[in-house]
Formats: sequence, C-alpha cells, structure tokens
Amino acid sequence: MGREEPLSVGDRVSHKVFGEGLVLETSGDGDTHSVLVSFTSDRSQRRLMTRYANLTKIEKPGKEK
Repeated sequence: MGREEPLSVGDRVSHKVFGEGLVLETSGDGDTHSVLVSFTSDRSQRRLMTRYANLTKIEKPGKEK
C-alpha cells in the first residue's frame, strides 16, 4: 500500500459510511494522526484516526498535478 497525501484543514473527504465531509482540524502525526470532519449527510462532527478511517480525499475540480 502506497503512502497517501496527508489531509489538511479545508480538504474535502469521503467516507464509506458517513459520506462526504470537510476537514476542520488535524492533530498528531504518524499512527496517532487524527482529523475532525464535519459530515454533510447527518451534520455530525467526528474525530477519526486517519490510520483506520479509510478517508478518500476529494480533488477540487480543475486542479491538475
């Protein structure tokens, strides 16, 4: 499994169960890295360990690398 790009405040993400959300806060690093995400589907805010959460970053339209 390759190393994924780290998540930053303001990133849009997708989660298999909770749907799409916006990263509000990040903390820790490595195995303890977590993010606070505001999910649009149920308007919840959840702190998730990125190691286990399997979040997918949603690329902004028109942004080419």
